[in-house]
Amino acid sequence: MRFADAPSRARRLVREGDTIISTVRTYLRAVWPVSGDAGDLVVSTGFAVLTPTEVDPSYFSWWVLSDAFVEEVVARSVGVSYPAINASELGDLGVRVPSLAEQRAIADYLDTETNHIDTLITKKRRMIALLDEHWIARVESVLTRFGPVPLKRFVTKIGSGSTPRGGADVYVPSGPAFLRSQNIQKGVVDLSDVVFIDRVNCPGFAGECFT
Repeated sequence: MRFADAPSRARRLVREGDTIISTVRTYLRAVWPVSGDAGDLVVSTGFAVLTPTEVDPSYFSWWVLSDAFVEEVVARSVGVSYPAINASELGDLGVRVPSLAEQRAIADYLDTETNHIDTLITKKRRMIALLDEHWIARVESVLTRFGPVPLKRFVTKIGSGSTPRGGADVYVPSGPAFLRSQNIQKGVVDLSDVVFIDRVNCPGFAGECFT
């Protein structure tokens, strides 16, 4: 695709050594160091492309990822529901720049440590997956010993109601908890991301607000 024919937001060319940072919803920490051959990679104008000079690119990307830098970006962002910062303002933010040798030592250390952590995370996820498989196999081996019985013999109501009418508009900070599919996983109720229903908009919860 020719540049002139590309979407209007596809205007940021990047190259190896650059670091891109989102200038919108900055609290999401959308930062990515471009490593390896970037080829003809183009990013949205929603990103600022930072090309380091007189500083080690790897150290620079770690600094941009740091809490100190990101918190400063968030503090300068303007807006409530869609906070953003002008790319030009990023140039006013401070960067701690030790000697080049120290920069490389810091970057090498962080690269090594994060690779080690990533390896441990991968192994842990694999272990959890294997434990889940073992748990499912044990449960199925026990339950399948018995013949099936119609479900209606053991429940008082079977219905559907996965989507409240009005969607997120009926969610409130507190009230009756509304369990969604992501809250129930393999026999466990996860309340870390539970939402609550507005009693006024959903009186009685008996069909008035569910489809």
